[in-house]
Amino acid sequence: MARIDREGIFKARVIEHAVTQTRNGFPQWQASVYLVAKFDEEAAEPVWIDWSEYNMSVPVYSVLCNNDQKLLNWENVERATGWDGNSFQSLDGLDLTDHVIQVRIEEDTYDGKTRLKVQWVDAADSDPYGNRVKKLAVAELQTLSAKFSAFASKKSAPVPVKRGGTSTKPMPTVPTAPKKVDPSAVEAPATAPVADSSPAPVADSASTVAPVVHKKLTTVKNKETAWAYVVDNAPTGGSEEVVNDAWIKNVQKLNKDEATFTAKDWKAVADTAVTTLIRF
Repeated sequence: MARIDREGIFKARVIEHAVTQTRNGFPQWQASVYLVAKFDEEAAEPVWIDWSEYNMSVPVYSVLCNNDQKLLNWENVERATGWDGNSFQSLDGLDLTDHVIQVRIEEDTYDGKTRLKVQWVDAADSDPYGNRVKKLAVAELQTLSAKFSAFASKKSAPVPVKRGGTSTKPMPTVPTAPKKVDPSAVEAPATAPVADSSPAPVADSASTVAPVVHKKLTTVKNKETAWAYVVDNAPTGGSEEVVNDAWIKNVQKLNKDEATFTAKDWKAVADTAVTTLIRF
C-alpha cells in the first residue's frame, strides 16, 4: 500500500490492531488502517470523498495513559473502537475486522524531521467539524462580547504565542534556574555588603540549569496549570527546547486566541503535548 502524502480528516478501515507499549512502558493502542474516504473541509456541509482508489495506509499510535492519569486518547479509542475501557485485555481482544474509524492526520516534527502522523482517532460517524476549530465572524464575536461583558477581565490579556514563531519561552512566568553571571561584569554596589562566610556552593559541571520542581497535578484548570502539567510529565531527559516546541505547537493547533481558551482547551493542549513528548 502507498503511504499517506497529505494532512486531513479521513475515514479508515482497521486492518490489524493490538495493545502495545511505548519506549517508556506506557500502554498504547497501535493499529494499521486503510484510508477509505477524505473529508472535504471546505464544504459547508459534511462531504466525504472516496479515497479507497489511492490505496493508502497509515499506522496509529494512541498513548492511553501515563503514570498519573488517563490521557484524552483513552476516551477517543473508546469511541472509535467501542472498547468498554475496563481492561487492556478487552481492548486487545476486540474483533475490529472491517471496522471503520475516523482519523485526523497532521504534520509532526521531532528531532528535526517532519512526518505525517495520526494525531486523533474518533468514531466513524462523529462530527468531523468537531475535530477542527470553527472561527466566528467579527460581528458574531462583537455580539458575544457585548452580551457577556460582565465576565470580561479588566486586566490586560495574556500575550498569545506567535503563530509560526520560533520562541522557546511560551510560559515566561514558569520559574527557571538563574543564569550564571560573570562576577567581573557586575557593577559593584555603592555600599559593600557584608561578606557571607558560608562556603560557596560547588557548581555541577554536568548541568547548567537546575531542575524545575512542580507538584504533580491531576487537574488542569488554566494556562499555568497546563504548563506545569507538561513540565511535570515530560519524559526524564527531554531537553527544554523539545518541551517548549511541543507546547507551542499544540497551543497553535487550536487556532484561536489564548484569551478565549477554556479549561477544556488547556487540558487538551497539556494532554496532547505530553503525548507528543512520549516517543515510541
